[in-house]
Amino acid sequence: MDIKQVETQRHRGHRAGVLPPRALRASVFPLPVRTSLNSGRYVGVADKAPDDFIFAERLEELNEELEVLNSEARELEERIAANVAKLLEAAT
Repeated sequence: MDIKQVETQRHRGHRAGVLPPRALRASVFPLPVRTSLNSGRYVGVADKAPDDFIFAERLEELNEELEVLNSEARELEERIAANVAKLLEAAT
């Protein structure tokens, strides 16, 4: 079936009061899609970053934060390993 035939069937079905099941209608008779040359218009994409944004500085801040988090993760890993060792000793 081409688009013209589908549209004809769709209009006939509406007039006769006969429509296919909802799931089939959604796949056979899709709603029109809104399009735009501006891709962010309908999906909420932000415009470009503010002019005072300096990539190198922000990357350095994030890297420092990552180093702190990694250090904390290593400490937690050591504590967990020690606790598991104590549990295994107590179980034997």
